[in-house]
Amino acid sequence: MKRYAEELLQHERSTIQVKPDGTVIITPHLHQLPNEILARIIHYVLEPEPGLDEPDSRQMDQQLDLCTCTLVNKQFYAIAYPLLWREPLQRMMDYLATKEEPPMGHYVRTLDVDNITCTDTELLHLQDDFLSALSNCPLKKIRMCHIGESILTEKLVMDMTRFQDLTDLNLTIYEPSGLIMTIANNLQQKNKTAVDPCWLRLQVLNLECCDDIDDATFICFIKTHPDLQVLRLDNANLTNASLDAMAVSLHGCLRKVLFNKVHGISAGGVRRWIQNCQGLVFVKFRHCHQIVKRDVLETCKVEPRGYLILKEHDILKIRHAQETGNVHG
Repeated sequence: MKRYAEELLQHERSTIQVKPDGTVIITPHLHQLPNEILARIIHYVLEPEPGLDEPDSRQMDQQLDLCTCTLVNKQFYAIAYPLLWREPLQRMMDYLATKEEPPMGHYVRTLDVDNITCTDTELLHLQDDFLSALSNCPLKKIRMCHIGESILTEKLVMDMTRFQDLTDLNLTIYEPSGLIMTIANNLQQKNKTAVDPCWLRLQVLNLECCDDIDDATFICFIKTHPDLQVLRLDNANLTNASLDAMAVSLHGCLRKVLFNKVHGISAGGVRRWIQNCQGLVFVKFRHCHQIVKRDVLETCKVEPRGYLILKEHDILKIRHAQETGNVHG
């Protein structure tokens, strides 16, 4: 019987198993279908059933069928997943942009996009649509986190500039993050008569992938954003000149700073900055090659080169050392 089944299925990639009672189990291994065929299958799932008069019920059934399609295999998932979310996302965006007075979007203050499964193409399309739909929302906080590097587009940043009440901006693994500062600076230069720069109320800025941020870009940005209280930058090409500029432009407001892989800053520059930037209560440097903690605060415990964490009591010691003339504390 097994040999007979093998002859029948010799042209198929299938597994054949014969149980002790003589039962033959044939497990087919499907060849990968062309994406065009899968797309036709999935679009067939989306076609409304004849005679069905309840569109909401029909859409629910279609969504359930699409959800099932995503569980078949990776190929089905790649085709069905964007379609699965397109309808609810479009409904939500239409709802936020409703003409009611006030529109529903009027109550939205925070946008938090935490991507886990989207591809870059899907995510960029999603965000572009989201920010356009939210253009009338008085957003105060934007957080967008992507697993793996994603491209930050000029359109995306320009859409962000519409939110003039923004106080918190957090972009994780978006490249090049320097577009945030570059576009804000350019807008200010184009409209020099503007009373308020872009994001005048910005207090928290967290950017990764900042390779394209240099001293000139950074200094120009902080001069027009004097209310910054928390700042985190990764991989920025900054030197002590940026620290000196922060001590002037952000003298009283800046509270917490986290720099990662910022190699142009020295221990001496950090000490001078802390002495002059009176609002600081927390400073953290990681993988910053020039910094040796003992060169900033002699009495602190030894840490690996490039690492520096200073809390409020450490910062007060550095300032006290300046007052007493003992610069090494």
